[in-house]
This record gives sequence, C-alpha cells and structure tokens, in this order.
Amino acid sequence: MKLGKLDYISDPRTLKLSEYFQSVPLATTYDTDAYRRPYPDNAWGNDQYADSILAARANAQLRLARIEQNRTIPMTAESVVGLYKKITGCKKPGDKKDTGLAYLPAMQQWKDEGWKIGARNYKIAAFGELDPLAHDQLKFGCYILTGVHFGFSLPIAVKSGDWIFEKSRQPEWKAGSWGGMAAFGYAYNFYGFYVKAWGKSLFVDWAFIDKYCDEAWAVIPSLESDRVKQTLDVEKLAATLQHLQRKDGDSQIKN
Repeated sequence: MKLGKLDYISDPRTLKLSEYFQSVPLATTYDTDAYRRPYPDNAWGNDQYADSILAARANAQLRLARIEQNRTIPMTAESVVGLYKKITGCKKPGDKKDTGLAYLPAMQQWKDEGWKIGARNYKIAAFGELDPLAHDQLKFGCYILTGVHFGFSLPIAVKSGDWIFEKSRQPEWKAGSWGGMAAFGYAYNFYGFYVKAWGKSLFVDWAFIDKYCDEAWAVIPSLESDRVKQTLDVEKLAATLQHLQRKDGDSQIKN
C-alpha cells in the first residue's frame, strides 16, 4: 500500500463551500452507494503508486457520472496511473518523481483540464474546501455533493486496520508518523464516515477525523445540476467564479 498526499497548500482564492450552502435538512445517516449497482472496488494504482488523491478522484468521478448522467464510465487503473504519470513525470513505482500530489493543484487540474476516460473528457465546474472540524459541512458534502475528499495525516498505529482514534501518547499515534493519505468519503452515520482507500472500505470515526484530518474538499460537477441549484446559492457561486477567472486572466496578462 502506498500513501501519496502531500502537505496542504493554502490559497486565499480557494472557495469556502459553506458560504454557498443553502439551508437543507441533512439526513442523520446517508450512504451514496445505497440502492445503486455496485461500483468497482479498485485501488486505482494506489497499491503501487503514491496516487491516493487521484484514486479518490476516480471513486468520486464514478459516482458523479452515475448520479448526474446515469452512466457508468469505463474508468481503469491504467487511466488513473496514466494521469498521475502525466502530472508528476513519474515513470515507475518508487522512482524519484513518485512523490504524491497536493490536493489544491490536483483539484485545479480536474477543473481546468479534467481527464480523458474513453471518448469523453471529465471536468468539474468548481471545487472548494470544507472545514474538517465542522461535521455538518462534511455531511453536506456527502449528502448533497456526492462525497467528501478527505486528506489525513495518518499515524502508523492504524496501518493494519480501520481508522479509529485511541487516546494514546505512544509515538505510533503521532499525526503523520505514517504519512499523508487521501480517501474518498461516500457514507456517514452517527459515529463517523466510511471511506474508500486502496480499493476497500474503511470506517473512520469522528474523533479520528477531528484529530488526523488536515483538509477536506468537495466538488460541484455542474452549475446546471438540479440538485446543485436546489441546495447551493448558484448565482453567488457563479459570480465568484467569474470574478476569480477575471483575476487569473489579469494576472496572466501582467506576467
């Protein structure tokens, strides 16, 4: 098993998604995958490469396409690893460029360029941060936006099991003693989240999230989605995106 989440990158232009949330009653428990045809359980190359952020993206993209377009896209581990190699310059597992990715540029790449799966190119309309300590924000990301992209600073103590927090001062429970890892959260209940990592489901309790989650993200597939229009302030969001696009354009001209 490989990890692959680099340190958090801060940018003042990054959207804080909670600023666009409408008041929506949240389900006390929710499973994005419930009552749907099974999604493939695949490590998406993360058993060999440090591509956990793209593996989380792959798990998210499958669900976005199924829910928004009612189709199952032909996602493969080769396509995920291929994008990882393109972004990083990595040639083989463990080489000097197989160092993982940071969330912010990986999300920006998803929005600007996307990735080609089969005959289509898949992009998102927007992405933004959630507060890892705000449980309602995380629930909203799963319930409304089809999942949460978690970034963990993992302790080595959980290397062989579910991610359950134990109040211990032992060095193996130190945040980051194992490394940075991305995981896709697809379901939650009273006690925590279920996430996809390395092609399997793991349970993460709320105390573990509070202690070891150092960033959380969600994406908006399209501003035209009925689900998005009913639950987010799309007019405000579109205006913000337009403003950011103008600022980026001005910056490129000045350079």
